[in-house]
Amino acid sequence: MGCERLSLAARDDLRFIETLQRLGESERDARIAAALVVTRRIHPSREREAFGWLSATSATLELLEVDRGTSLTLSKHDRIGDLLWRHRAALGEALCARERDLFDIPDTIVFLDLTNTHMTGRPSSPLARFGRSKQRRDACPIVTLALSLIQAGVPQHSETLPGTLSEPATFADAVGRLERQARGRNAPKPTVIMDAGLSTEANLAWLRARGYHGITVRRSVLAPPGREADAAFETRAGHQARAWRLEAGDDEAHRCVWSHERQHKDAAVLARQRRTFEDALCALHDGLSKNNHVKKLDNVMEKLGRLKERDRRVHRQYDIEVGPVEKGRAGAVRWRRNALHAARDRQAGIYVLRTSPVEWDLEIVVRTDWTLTELEATVPSLTSETGLRPPVHRRPRRPRDSSAANPPGAHGLHDRWSTARDKLAGSVRLTSTIRKVGGNRIVMRQDPRPDADAHAIRVGPSTSPPPRARG
Repeated sequence: MGCERLSLAARDDLRFIETLQRLGESERDARIAAALVVTRRIHPSREREAFGWLSATSATLELLEVDRGTSLTLSKHDRIGDLLWRHRAALGEALCARERDLFDIPDTIVFLDLTNTHMTGRPSSPLARFGRSKQRRDACPIVTLALSLIQAGVPQHSETLPGTLSEPATFADAVGRLERQARGRNAPKPTVIMDAGLSTEANLAWLRARGYHGITVRRSVLAPPGREADAAFETRAGHQARAWRLEAGDDEAHRCVWSHERQHKDAAVLARQRRTFEDALCALHDGLSKNNHVKKLDNVMEKLGRLKERDRRVHRQYDIEVGPVEKGRAGAVRWRRNALHAARDRQAGIYVLRTSPVEWDLEIVVRTDWTLTELEATVPSLTSETGLRPPVHRRPRRPRDSSAANPPGAHGLHDRWSTARDKLAGSVRLTSTIRKVGGNRIVMRQDPRPDADAHAIRVGPSTSPPPRARG
């Protein structure tokens, strides 16, 4: 009951049951719907397994007081899932509005991210298409997930799109849906923050044509400017960062940014990619003098082409020669690092932001873009922590049915949901049932005292655990 109580407390804050009742559902159905959401958060699994966990393992039905009278059946469980699907748009909008009120969050900035996820079983949904997922799965059908977040990581809208579409191709469709939703609230057009994967010229032109401001990372990389930085500040972790103003046009400004964290990350990734490529070249060269290895020139060149395709991000940093050639056999594979190798080292930690609000302060632009990186953890919570991947769905519309995200941290706690779930897993409820001689039953339920971690998550870190319950 530890995770259950935490999830139901969030339900009360968001007025989940009251919202469903306003949409015309009965109180019992609304409470069962809340139980289904709790199940998805705590025990992500297939529908039948989730029903078994909810009925036999979890205290959710007891805490919601729907364990009395008619018992929950599997068919009822599935019908309530369809109920949530019918009210998905109105429910999502109401929950987002409630979170904006609770945490005083403006919706003047929207963060967009797209990902895909694979599914198991036959692709019964027309959205599921075979392709390569971001989990590097080729043999499963995939769907594309579009998610928009306002500040503090609150989900504003989610949409499931065909899985074979690329991220840039789905951008206009996703933003168009958000635009229609904002028009219904009479809300102003927000500033759109997106990563480099979405920042194609077509997408940026589409945003400008519709009056949106945007901040994104330019796809090309350049060396740092040879002058003093226009601004210097620290990241949240206390590391140094610098920024330069570059030439700006009438409707777009460019900002060059360097950070110590980004440099450390880029250097580590670059070193790993180079080491992999160089080790493969050495293995190809050493194999020329060994039995049962590639030696013919055509085969060596073919294998070298495959290595370049595999390591296409670093192979241009090397000049490679194959020779001498004798009787159609390659004698050696030689390589050396060229000028691009050193240039790429100088570019580590550097990236360029494209921003249409040209009047924004330099540090504000940089920190706003950093927020997108922090909020990108919401997408893995959709695909992993809430069990969206890999489900089996028999009905065509079922792949659309799941969406969730972590609320902003409260009481100074910023654990991921999976971390909080593990800390609360040991909190259980003890139920004792005694049958009297006349046939009546006496049911006694006792909640043991939570440990320090569980209590801090439930009520905040500054309070002491409550005394042990006695009856």
